[in-house]
Amino acid sequence: MFKLKLKAEVQALFQFNVRKKGSEEVIKTTSWFPNIVLNNGLDRLGGDGVSAYCRVGVGSSTPAATQTQLDQQVASTSTLQGDTQFGVNSAQGYSYIRKTFRFDTGVAAGNISEVGVGWAGSGDNSLFNRALIRDTSNNITTVTVLSDEVLDVLVELRSYVSLTPKSALVSVSGTQYELAIQPYISSDRNIFSTAYACTGSNGYSGAIANATSAPAGHLGSFGVVNKTYIPGTLKRDFEVFWGLNSGNAAPLRTVVSSTPYCTYQVEMTPAIPKTSETVLRLAFQVSWGRYE
Repeated sequence: MFKLKLKAEVQALFQFNVRKKGSEEVIKTTSWFPNIVLNNGLDRLGGDGVSAYCRVGVGSSTPAATQTQLDQQVASTSTLQGDTQFGVNSAQGYSYIRKTFRFDTGVAAGNISEVGVGWAGSGDNSLFNRALIRDTSNNITTVTVLSDEVLDVLVELRSYVSLTPKSALVSVSGTQYELAIQPYISSDRNIFSTAYACTGSNGYSGAIANATSAPAGHLGSFGVVNKTYIPGTLKRDFEVFWGLNSGNAAPLRTVVSSTPYCTYQVEMTPAIPKTSETVLRLAFQVSWGRYE
C-alpha cells in the first residue's frame, strides 16, 4: 500500500472599519493587510478550529511566528456582523472564509495597533495569527476607536493548494501505476472551524476533468479512517478503503479525497481493477504550513 502526500498552505488578511453608532456610517477604514500565522496556530489545525474569536490590542512588537498571544490585548469578540462568506479563487488556487467581527460601542475604545484571531477570547496559546495594522500605503499605523464608535474587523482566512499538476509512479499489488495529481478547488463551510482531517473520499471511473469539476462515473464513497494527529508534526495520515462489496461496478480511475482545507484528485493509469474478492486500501498524508 502506497502513501500519497498532499499539502496546503494557510494565510489571512484583515481590514478595519470604524462606524458611528446608530447611523452605521463608516468613518475610518484601512486597506486589507496581511498577518503572520503563528506556530501555535498551525499546530492547532491538527486538532480543531482556529477562528471563533477576534482579539485586538495596543502592542507594537514585530509579529513573529513563535508568539502565542497579543502584546497587550484590549478586547475580544465572537460576535459576527452579517453572514459568513465562503468561496474560491480557482485562478490563484485558494478557498476562503470571510467573517466580520463586531466590537460594539466602546468595547474596543483606544488606539488599536494589533489584531489576531483565535479559538479563545483571551489567554496564552490560543491565538492563530497576529498582525500590526497597516494603512493604505502599507505603513504600520494605529486606528483610533472612540467610546461612541463601533469597530468591525473583517478577516479573510485562505487555504492555498498548488495548481501545478504532479505525477508519480507507484506499485500496488505488484502492478506499477502512473499517477496524475491535481487539486479540486471547492468551498467547504467548515474551513478554519475544524481540524485537518479527511471528510470524504470518492472513486470514479472517469479521468480528471479540471481543477473545478469532479470526474465522471461515480463508483461510490470510500470508508475513511483518520489517524490520530501527532502534535508538532503539521501532517496527518488517513486511509480510504473499499470492502469486498464496494466499488465493483468498474475499474477505479480517479480518487477524490477532501479535507476542509484542500481536496485533491488522483488519476491512475492503468485503472485499478476491483472485484468482490478483493479489498482496496489507499493511504494518504495531508500536511500544511503558512503561505508566504
